[in-house]
Amino acid sequence: MLKRIGKNRQNRKSLKKERKEGSTKTFYSKEEDSVSTIVEHDVVKQVIVVEQPPPVLEKEVPRVKEKKEKVMKRKKLKKKLSGAIVEPHNWGFPGYLTKEEEEIFQQFTTEVNERGKEFRDTIFSFGYNEEEEHAFCRWLRARKFVLKDAIAMVEQATELRIEPKRVKFYENAISALGVEEAVFKTQYPQVFAGHAKNSCPLFVSKPGKIDMTGLNCITSIENMHKYQWHSMIYGAGAEYRARQSADPNFERFQSAAILDLDGLGVSTITGSVMDMIKHQSHVDSLCFPETMNKLVIINAPTFFSATWQVIRHMLDARTANKIEIYSFRSKWEKRLKELVDDDQLPSDYGGSGPSLAESILKKCNDSTVSRRVTKVMSFKSNDSTSIKLEEGETMDLFVYTKSSAGVDFSVVNAENKSEILAKKNIVANKSNDETSINKVASGLMGPNKFKVYGNVANGRLFSSTQNFLVVANINN
Repeated sequence: MLKRIGKNRQNRKSLKKERKEGSTKTFYSKEEDSVSTIVEHDVVKQVIVVEQPPPVLEKEVPRVKEKKEKVMKRKKLKKKLSGAIVEPHNWGFPGYLTKEEEEIFQQFTTEVNERGKEFRDTIFSFGYNEEEEHAFCRWLRARKFVLKDAIAMVEQATELRIEPKRVKFYENAISALGVEEAVFKTQYPQVFAGHAKNSCPLFVSKPGKIDMTGLNCITSIENMHKYQWHSMIYGAGAEYRARQSADPNFERFQSAAILDLDGLGVSTITGSVMDMIKHQSHVDSLCFPETMNKLVIINAPTFFSATWQVIRHMLDARTANKIEIYSFRSKWEKRLKELVDDDQLPSDYGGSGPSLAESILKKCNDSTVSRRVTKVMSFKSNDSTSIKLEEGETMDLFVYTKSSAGVDFSVVNAENKSEILAKKNIVANKSNDETSINKVASGLMGPNKFKVYGNVANGRLFSSTQNFLVVANINN
C-alpha cells in the first residue's frame, strides 16, 4: 500500500504499527513547497520528512498550470475518499469515481478519441471550454456508467444534431422564432437571472404563464423547436462560460433552477403545451445531459403536490434529492435565500436583484423599451383592453396576428372615448403560417389611460374566433 507522509501530525499518529523493512521514495509537491517522503510497505516504522527548496520549473501557460493543479487536487481527494461513501450530489463526478467507474471512464475516453470530431463535438455540447473529464462524466452519469448505453446516447444525440448544426444551431434568435426574442418571452417567461451561492447560473421559468394563444400569434411550434437549440447552445452555454470565467472554482456545467408554477391549472396544461414541453425535455436530456444542480418548484398547486408524491418514488435518489417543492411563499422565499445571495435573487422572489421582466430585456439585448405590456385579444366581433402610462412614459403600440380576416384597431383616451388617437386597419393575412406585425400607434404620452379596441372590418362576424396579440412598448 502507498501512503503519503507529509507534515500532518494526524497522519503521523496513525502510523502505530511497525515493520522491519520498507522502501522510501521522494516527490515534489507544489502545494507544500517541500519534498515529502513516501514509504512503501504495509506498516511504517518511522516517518522521514525532507525539507528542501522546490526545484526550478519551466514557466507554464496559466491555463495549463491551473489544470495541472486541479488534477493533483483531485488525485489527493481520490486517495482520501478511498473506501468512503460518496454523497449523491458528488456521485459520478471527477475525483469521486470508484475503481470500476474510473475504468469505464478510460474506456469511454478511448472510444471518444477513436470516433472523430462529430462524436466529440456532441459531447462538448456547450463548447470546448468545459473540462474534458467533466464533459465525459456528464454523459456517463446520464447512463449510470454503462459504457455501451453512454456510447449509444452520444450516437443518438449526434444524429439529432445534424440539421441544427448545419445551420449553426440557429445563431440568430429572431431568425429562429420569426419574432423578437423579448416579445416571445412575454408569452413564455423564462430567463437566466443571476447565480446561486454555489456559482451555478440561476434559471427561472414560469410554465404557468405560458400563453399558447399568444405564442400562436407570433410564432409556430416548429420555430420554438428551433429556438430550443439556440437557447441551449448560445444561452445556457454562454452562462456556463461566463461563470467559469468569473469563478475559477466553477467546474460543473450545471444550473440551479426556479420553476414557478403560479397560474398553472388543469385548463392551462393543454395538449400543445405538453407537446412543446416534451420536445424541449427530449432535446435537453439527450443532447445536454446532467445539467441540473438544483430545482426548486414554487407556488405548486394542490394537484401538483399530490402528483409529485407519486412521481418522486419513481426517480432515483440522486435525482429526487435535487428537487424541492413548496406551495407557500413564506417557505419557498426562505429556502431561495438560503441558496441564492440577495443581490442575485430576482426581486419577484424576495431578493434585490433585477426583476424577471428586467432580466428578460437585458438578456435579449432589448434596449428599445423600459417595460412591455401585452394582451391577447380573441373575438368574433370585437374586444378591448386598457393600458396605463405613468408620468414621463411614452408608448408605441403594435398588433401581432395570423388572422385571416380584416380587423380595425383604434386607440382612444379612456376618459374621453370620443377622441380617437390612432387607428389602423389590419388586412387579412393570406397565410396562416406567417405573422403580420402592425404598428397601430406611436408616441402616446402619459400620464394617461388608453383604451384599445378591435372590431371586425365592415361589421361582419368572423366564422371562427380570431386571435391578436397587442404589444405596448413603453419607454420613460
